[in-house]
Amino acid sequence: TLYNVNTPVLHRVITWVVANPTSGTTILGPKINLYGYLNYQPINVYAYVKLATNCVINIYCGAVGSTNTLLTSGLTVTTSESSTTNFEYGIHPDDWLALRIISVSGSPQQLTVSLSIYPGYNT
Repeated sequence: TLYNVNTPVLHRVITWVVANPTSGTTILGPKINLYGYLNYQPINVYAYVKLATNCVINIYCGAVGSTNTLLTSGLTVTTSESSTTNFEYGIHPDDWLALRIISVSGSPQQLTVSLSIYPGYNT
């Protein structure tokens, strides 16, 4: 079976909702930590921008204060759903996430970005 009531669901979705996004803005995300796992694999990113032509975003991970490991770059987010499954690296336990808005076209009212991750392997 795909789902067992006795097994915890370990898939996680991290979502950023940004009102009035502007170029050059970095929005910090959560610290990633699930006990007993060595790494986390990004699965996909889904994003949507409201009332703009597009936004270009990058997602980073790393230690607190230095979230500079690029997970995905140059995702162009449009008014229809945008997505990617291409990632540069995995996420290590205790890494923090950050969303960086590279550029904005138009006057967006809202940007929503969801990153899905799944734990790699047990220690």
